[in-house]
Amino acid sequence: MGEYGVGRIQESADERLSADLSTKRLAPVSSVRLMVIDDHLAFGEALAERLRLEPGFDVPSVVTTAEAARREVVSRDIDVALTDVNLPDLDGITLAKELRTLRPDLCVVMVAASGEAEQVAEAIRAGATAWVSKDSSIDQLIDAVRAALRNETRFPGRLLTDALTVLLSSERERVAAEETLSKLTAREIEVLACMADGLGRAEIAERLYLSPNTVRTHMQSILGKLGVHSSLAAVALGRRLKIC
Repeated sequence: MGEYGVGRIQESADERLSADLSTKRLAPVSSVRLMVIDDHLAFGEALAERLRLEPGFDVPSVVTTAEAARREVVSRDIDVALTDVNLPDLDGITLAKELRTLRPDLCVVMVAASGEAEQVAEAIRAGATAWVSKDSSIDQLIDAVRAALRNETRFPGRLLTDALTVLLSSERERVAAEETLSKLTAREIEVLACMADGLGRAEIAERLYLSPNTVRTHMQSILGKLGVHSSLAAVALGRRLKIC
């Protein structure tokens, strides 16, 4: 899970592991199966040992890469994935989305040294149910896991507020894009796509089997509907709104 700094999760895991090893119980058959995904193998294994001491928890998988995580989700019956945000072969948020595509009922808990609103918003979009700081205690991490199993979320208050602001802004942009898209005809969208490909009026006419004058009319209509004054601006807006 990246660079740990004060790393209260690691410290707490190490301390409580040494204290609890003598009383460790075997996980019941119906135990929840967790996977720890961290690029620091020693930390991942120490955390896994601590989690195995929790009643009803089993940790059959500790992996250090996204590729290994994908294999485990496909080959094992994993219920909860604890994943670092920073991995050597893929960012943890993209991995969370991929893992939930492979197994939609998988719970994903993100563990990070820090977090920005945009990152947390992306994690929510990816289907993560919790975001736990690496400075959190092992009890907070366990609470996040148990909450995920109850279909509850655990995100730090400030980060959640900021992330929701990002998500709401994105939703407004999506609605605006849909409204803008609805103004353009199918033919105008084709012309705009040609403009985005860098084609001139004559080239667009040839590709779409139109006359140059018709293309000119379509281009003028596109500028007016998008509220811009140049083809370059129309293409830039079209790309931002994912129209072309």
